Amino acid sequence: MAAAKHNIILGRGEDYVATLAIKTEDGQPVNITDDAFKGQIRRGAGKPLITSFVFTITDDVGGVVEIKLPLVNSLELDPNVTYQYDIFRYDDEEGDNIRLLSGSLIAEGNITEPTT
Repeated sequence: MAAAKHNIILGRGEDYVATLAIKTEDGQPVNITDDAFKGQIRRGAGKPLITSFVFTITDDVGGVVEIKLPLVNSLELDPNVTYQYDIFRYDDEEGDNIRLLSGSLIAEGNITEPTT
């Protein structure tokens, strides 16, 4: 199955948080107990790593994971540059690496300086 495309626009110097519910093709939740998640942001494939997302499983049996790019990580992004990202699930039970999401990411510049 191909990864879902989802483009992200976020504010540089803000905490970005999204919730992802992982389901089977027939809509049933996927048990993600003991699974791991990894997501990276780069200027393109094969380019140096800029920063990474942080993941928290909030409902393992229900297949729900929180995706976060903390304020300090979003400050590593140049404003109004188009980056690329993807997010992988490492299924511990099956031993599979599954790309769930991919797309472009833009960090808009803010007028007000963030408080860190």
